[in-house]
Amino acid sequence: GHAHLQLEINDFWQRREVELAEMARQMANDAVTTGSEQVTGWLNSQERRIIHVTLREDPRVRTFSIGDGMIKRLGVAPAD
Repeated sequence: GHAHLQLEINDFWQRREVELAEMARQMANDAVTTGSEQVTGWLNSQERRIIHVTLREDPRVRTFSIGDGMIKRLGVAPAD
């Protein structure tokens, strides 16, 4: 039924959040190690928010959006 579908969506999002947070940390490490910007694929606002929130606590890097509209890429650059 409907409740089960909602559960699956929540479950998917929990896994997705963990994946995105791990990806964000990896990108931050790469940005710092290589000294160059890392760019995600196209993400919706919910996905970008997870990365922003994950990296907000990391003083080594800054994040910025690339593109217009609902779907954007996210760049992670070494903080100067």
